Amino acid sequence: MDTNCRAGLALVHRFVPPMVERRRGGLLLMSSMAGFQGAPLVTVYGASKAFLMSLGEGLAEELAPHGVDVLVCVAGATRTPSYLAGKLPDRGRTAIEMEPEAVARIAVRTLGRKPVVVAGAVNRAVRLLLGRLLSRRAAVRLMHRGTRNLYRGGER
Repeated sequence: MDTNCRAGLALVHRFVPPMVERRRGGLLLMSSMAGFQGAPLVTVYGASKAFLMSLGEGLAEELAPHGVDVLVCVAGATRTPSYLAGKLPDRGRTAIEMEPEAVARIAVRTLGRKPVVVAGAVNRAVRLLLGRLLSRRAAVRLMHRGTRNLYRGGER
């Protein structure tokens, strides 16, 4: 919560006012597929990413008249050091995993064009499934199955 919510908000308070004063700037907030619905075994993480999603969408609308672009980049499984440290060792690379550089390229390319981007075609398809085709309860259960099979937290 400190990293994703409190620190994110503190950075917004520190860097956005000068952008508003200049009438120019860009803010990128990183969210996660886990922020779209309840995310068993990574529940607090998912809730913190939902906070960032809501914060970014609201700020995008608030700051647009001041020349400040806001983008929430929603990443799925991204091969960062913390992701790899939490992944079960016997799980090889999966089709849904993205390299951090690919996610960053998508975010930079999208900043200023729209307020939210889901990085990667597979993640966009999963978002469609979880957000539109399944009930929220079914989406949470599917998310649970995925986190249980992928992360160390699922071994409990």
